[in-house]
Amino acid sequence: MSKSLYLTIPHEQLVKIIQTQARLAIENRQVAQRLDRLLPSRLAATKRGLTKGNSASTALRLALIDDDYIKHIEELAHLKGAAHHARIQYETHLMLIEARRSLRRLRLGR
Repeated sequence: MSKSLYLTIPHEQLVKIIQTQARLAIENRQVAQRLDRLLPSRLAATKRGLTKGNSASTALRLALIDDDYIKHIEELAHLKGAAHHARIQYETHLMLIEARRSLRRLRLGR
């Protein structure tokens, strides 16, 4: 968004954006944490499927480059990135409200 667009967003809309971004940050972070806890079991399951005819170390290496496991990693990375982005948006819009309050106090003080 351009500088002038940020200045023209009504206060009520800013509050809604802040609430939405806070909710998104929390939800995405929680889902990412759950996926993060599942990752070792997903790796173990993938490794188990590859142990037939392979040594344990070979099965592990094959599991780490397995397409399904990589998709799980990419999903986790995407969710962590989305949570981080939402958190930044939340904080940025919150700072904008605080800056407006500060300017309003400054103007009233004169």
